[in-house]
Amino acid sequence: MFVYGSVCSNIIDIKMMNCSSKILLQLLVILPFFQDALCANILGVFPIEALSHQIIFDSYMSELHRRGHNVTVYTHYPDLASEQYKRIQITNMSSVLDPSYVTMDHMYSPSILNNYKHMFHIVRNGETYTQSDALRQLYNQPEDIYDLIVTETCNTDLYLALIERFKAPFIAWTTSPLFVWSADRMGMSTHPAYIPVLMTTYGPQMTFVERTYNTLLRSMAYHEYYMKSSISSQKIASKRYKNSTKLDQLVLKTSLLFINTYHTIWGSRPLPQNVIEVGGLHVKPPKPLEEDIQKYIDEAENGVIYFCMGSLLRGETFSAEKRQMFLNVFNKIPQRVLWKWEGELPGKPSNVMIRKWMPQRDILAHPNVKLF
Repeated sequence: MFVYGSVCSNIIDIKMMNCSSKILLQLLVILPFFQDALCANILGVFPIEALSHQIIFDSYMSELHRRGHNVTVYTHYPDLASEQYKRIQITNMSSVLDPSYVTMDHMYSPSILNNYKHMFHIVRNGETYTQSDALRQLYNQPEDIYDLIVTETCNTDLYLALIERFKAPFIAWTTSPLFVWSADRMGMSTHPAYIPVLMTTYGPQMTFVERTYNTLLRSMAYHEYYMKSSISSQKIASKRYKNSTKLDQLVLKTSLLFINTYHTIWGSRPLPQNVIEVGGLHVKPPKPLEEDIQKYIDEAENGVIYFCMGSLLRGETFSAEKRQMFLNVFNKIPQRVLWKWEGELPGKPSNVMIRKWMPQRDILAHPNVKLF
């Protein structure tokens, strides 16, 4: 009887093992399909023509791609991507930006009013971008093709009219610290008594006079955005996307807002749950520098100063007077200087190296770089 029971028990164990093996085999066959089932079709639309902005966007879109999502990005810089997701160039033109307008005097004015004027001047390029074959083809795609959309709304909301037709939630990016109009749509406080308006030199501890001036600047920022961005953006949207919702209503549908700041640098302020600081997202482990740059920095006995005015501003747009001021100073200091400069630089001192583009993150990671 005992032997019979043992045999039965062994038979049952074998059957259970066979059953478990079959279940495990079925799971191994089925599980790979779950990855596809849980992946999303994600669209990125980044029509603002600024290379430094695209570097930040690529970090996010590349990570989505690495996690198995199907990513498609419309950009001016399709060759920038660090992952092999689908990229579509918005325009075949080398640049829509007028190089004679993107100058040192225009982009770095001491007047906040002038800074707003020049920032919103770029908005008018939307007329050209929306007529590009790429964005027109995008608009004609089926409305249910994307599950999520990511776009930039730093100085214009024009492209929300383009992506509205896809009936998908969207994440907005601003690659700068928050402007008052971006904060307002997310329900964030921009109280002028303790939150300085962007482009002022104030901190959270302001005097009465500074708070008064900050209040005026806040009203001016709203006015400039409405007059120089909202109105022109709405005109273009109404012309190109005739059935679109008004832009001032579309912005209220923003699901998330990513801002390129971090509180340890910009200070703390109250943020709702749908506003996320992502400053430093694009910072990656440094790569080896080009041999000549590496040697130039290594052999600098007094260290190196890295000088760059951003991706939009070309060095050759410096006025002769301003250029000579920098050259005179660089010629007197013991440090070596790396300067992002396009074209020739007359009178370049021997302690200055120029390149039209430099690997900024990798340079700044070098311990011998003393100043940026």
